[in-house]
Amino acid sequence: MKVNKYTLPRSIKQLFMMAIDGVLILCALWLSVVLVSPQFFEQHTASYYLLYFALCAFISVAIFNNAGLYRSLVLYMGLQSGLVILKGVTLSTVVISLAVYATDNFSFPSQALLVFWMMAVLLIGGLRFMAKIVMQNMIQSFRPREPVIIYGAGSSGMQLVAALNNGDQYLPVAFVDDSESLVGNTVHGIRVHNPAAIRELIETYSVRQILLAIPSATHAERKQILNCLEHYPVHVRTVPNLQIAAPKDALELRAMLKKALEVGGPVAIRYPRDNVERAPEGVWPEIPWGKWEVLKEGREVYLLAFGKTLRYALEAAGEDPRVGVVNARFLKPLDREMLAWLAGYKLITVEDHQGMGGFGSAVLEALNEMGLKPEVRVLALPDRFFEHGAIPSLHRQAGIDAEGIRKALREMGVAPVHERA
Repeated sequence: MKVNKYTLPRSIKQLFMMAIDGVLILCALWLSVVLVSPQFFEQHTASYYLLYFALCAFISVAIFNNAGLYRSLVLYMGLQSGLVILKGVTLSTVVISLAVYATDNFSFPSQALLVFWMMAVLLIGGLRFMAKIVMQNMIQSFRPREPVIIYGAGSSGMQLVAALNNGDQYLPVAFVDDSESLVGNTVHGIRVHNPAAIRELIETYSVRQILLAIPSATHAERKQILNCLEHYPVHVRTVPNLQIAAPKDALELRAMLKKALEVGGPVAIRYPRDNVERAPEGVWPEIPWGKWEVLKEGREVYLLAFGKTLRYALEAAGEDPRVGVVNARFLKPLDREMLAWLAGYKLITVEDHQGMGGFGSAVLEALNEMGLKPEVRVLALPDRFFEHGAIPSLHRQAGIDAEGIRKALREMGVAPVHERA
């Protein structure tokens, strides 16, 4: 049975959040004055201050909006959103303080401003993080295990079923295998089907993912299977819960190696076979796992670069204030908090990997799941073989070098500064 879901446009949700924040600011101002000076409103005209507080609330919401608070989704809020809230509340407090003294209203209790700052942080930030925890617990409690099909009923497939059955994320519902000797059999209580039955299985079990368990397949066989599966409305995965990262330099590689030993589970760190600047001996820095890094702020468009294409992105962005650059160093897990914030801009993903099933595809999938629809351009390797040659030459042919990125920027209406004459 299909359930029709209706979701409000993001702009309406943002206006709703602004209205709530306006009310919270009014409450914080009123309570801060009452706590500091309980007789204040008995000695002064309350209606005058209500209008005054309403104006301050409007200014505060404008500050929050300018600081980017309403670009963040509550479910994916983190440290960055917390810093935005602190910045917005602090600026709001400064503006209210200036307004108080500019109007020569010295009867207003100055201690209330400090109390207002604390209460505003508690109400604006605390309620958001409480809502995040409640939503995460609800999702964890009520989300059913996702049905998946496993392609490959051999020993690897059986091991994968055992691992998935011990978890709480995936539910294996069917095996698919090319071997006629296995088709029709039951493995670990799961029936093995012929690949011709994939479409029927997808519709019967509402499957969105197919997991590959074919480690012994040759490159040509794997490619043939992927080509067959790309016609179905599913995502094809290899190793479930595999975490994938790509460092920007040798020092970041050390940080990822150190952290990978702590996080546990399978971790793949993709680094280029290239000359890099040597890292200082004995230095093993910390890295926030699963978090991207903004290397350059932008006003209109952000380049999300994964792996060695980061230097192309920095070169293409140059000093243009309209173009920002993000070191999207984690493919799995994606930094959904930052991605939700970046959805307020135009986006270009860049990677030295095949476009199908790559970094750009993962970004588009995550944006779709979050209900966000920014303008996105994916720059990646095409699905064909290249003749042997130097890496820069091959990247130029694929259009993922600095010039290829500049071309994508022009197509999105952001021409380089020297071309805007």
